[in-house]
Amino acid sequence: MKRKLPVSEALSFGLVLTFILGWYSPMLLNPNAYLTVGDGDGIKAFYVYASHIKNSVDYNEFMGMNYPYGQTHIFTDGQTVIAILFKFLSEWFPFFNTHSMGIYNVLMLMSYPFCAVMLAAIIKRLNMPLVFTVAASVAITLLSPQYFRLFGHPTLSYVCFVPLMWWLLIKYNESGKKLKWSLAIACNAMFWFAVHPYFIMLWVFFAMAYFFVEWLQQKEKMVFVKSKIPYLILQTAVPLVVTRLYVKLFDLHQYRSESPYGFWEYYAEWNSVFVPNHGIHAGWFKQLLFPNGTQSWEGQAYIGLGAVFITIYSLFKIIRYLVKKKKGLVLHPVLPPILKTAIWASVPVLMFSMCLPFQLGLHSLVEHLSFLKQFRSLGRFAWVFYYVMSVYAVYVLYLIYRKMRFKKLTVGAYVLVTTYFAVHIAEALPYHNEGKPKLKENPNYFNKKYLPGYYKDAISEVEKIKHDYQCLIMFPFYHIGSENFGKEYTPQAIQQSMVLSYWCNMPLLNSSAARSPILEAKNIMQFFFTCLVSKGNSKGFA
Repeated sequence: MKRKLPVSEALSFGLVLTFILGWYSPMLLNPNAYLTVGDGDGIKAFYVYASHIKNSVDYNEFMGMNYPYGQTHIFTDGQTVIAILFKFLSEWFPFFNTHSMGIYNVLMLMSYPFCAVMLAAIIKRLNMPLVFTVAASVAITLLSPQYFRLFGHPTLSYVCFVPLMWWLLIKYNESGKKLKWSLAIACNAMFWFAVHPYFIMLWVFFAMAYFFVEWLQQKEKMVFVKSKIPYLILQTAVPLVVTRLYVKLFDLHQYRSESPYGFWEYYAEWNSVFVPNHGIHAGWFKQLLFPNGTQSWEGQAYIGLGAVFITIYSLFKIIRYLVKKKKGLVLHPVLPPILKTAIWASVPVLMFSMCLPFQLGLHSLVEHLSFLKQFRSLGRFAWVFYYVMSVYAVYVLYLIYRKMRFKKLTVGAYVLVTTYFAVHIAEALPYHNEGKPKLKENPNYFNKKYLPGYYKDAISEVEKIKHDYQCLIMFPFYHIGSENFGKEYTPQAIQQSMVLSYWCNMPLLNSSAARSPILEAKNIMQFFFTCLVSKGNSKGFA
């Protein structure tokens, strides 16, 4: 039997790819020429990735900064699994070294059409017309809240992650081969952990919430638990244990901070999820709804104006069911299988992203659940709600459209649907309008072709004398990540130090890495104190 061509997936992929090619053609046509960001966490992510491929001797330890201690690569935000793979391949194929940044750029941008494919594969299960499936997958992809990670935290910019993990969960639920898909889910979770550790926790929180909601929806709860628990353990606990063992085995550094800054700061809020943050209407929304407030950048996961109205509509329906004592319809909504559980499962994940219930006077509870403090950027968990809610909103739109068609309101139905998707795309375009020029602002300084003369001169001077020295020290000095001892960077210092370190293959005393060991940071900061107080040493130090 011939398999049908996945038309919805192909069209969604083609449309988003066309958009990416048209909007970001300079980077796609010459991907090794640019960096999406030239300072801060962005240049750090690019540096530890590219330098690991080019300069590192050990596959898991990165010695390019935090001299003389180095840093376990998984803590550097340098997409470890890809860097290790390309480092291995570069021994036979130098292309993976010389074009490492070009490949990175292509992977980030191509995650968009792949995201559209995953969304189309999910949405087509709702049995809507092809135009709904394609329009929804394209619109949701383009409004993705991860877009701005391209210009700040590029390792977190892979927009395909949440749709991919949701699709795998759907395949697991649909298939009779539960073990096969559970293994696929576990492997997927471990792979993405090695890209960025936050990804695995996004999956685990969603999976646990999904299991809990599914359990609530079952009549035979004990039968459900006995049949599902082994697979849940394989999908969540096993990846967590394996990745934890990996860190224990390869992380040779001690005394990392158990209470990193940010848990009580970097969370989502209602206005960062349900109020626009870009576009001509964002300003008056802000003035109307929170004139004295701000939107958390870490928590931005705006679902789109149409989805906001669908959310309000759904809340009224829930209240109506409760008033009419139809509680069963609240817990068991009349929805297709892929949405019935997922829509409710996304709610506790959203609550966690908003630091709830901890913000409601339960601060002490966090101290008893100390592992939670490791996730200092809670706002990122709102991404799960964005994708699930966006798909749910499109399905409700389709039901309204179908009801209007049934009532012979054909013109109104078409106008409603057209307006919904037009507004969604219109809200996405300001994202890309803002980001497009940024992609040409930062030349790829990890490609010698684009190095300015002053960099080449500096590299030449360092090369002449580097054999007499052990490391580079960049001033203004910076050392961040321990949460206890350190000093913030300046944009120029972090860029220049990492470019010089990359080309001269010399480690930096400076460092920028998550959860840097406290004792190492203390010792490095004390190095300056010793130098300044030692007799006659200030001259030699300078």
